[in-house]
Amino acid sequence: MATNSTKLNLKVFCQYFPTVLMFQGLSYGGVQRLLGFMHTVGTIPEALPPPRSTLLSSFMSPHKPNVRQ
Repeated sequence: MATNSTKLNLKVFCQYFPTVLMFQGLSYGGVQRLLGFMHTVGTIPEALPPPRSTLLSSFMSPHKPNVRQ
């Protein structure tokens, strides 16, 4: 017997399933075009997404470490 939470999860899944299928069919270039990324001579096609370690280190580093308070 399905519970209310199971029915809710299935309803949410059914709403987003077409979007999931669309993203699965896109290549990196397709996702970049969808997000509006510009392509120039120096564009690195494999730059999306950056490694998780790069994201974490950039998030944790201070913006201006030598600011006077």
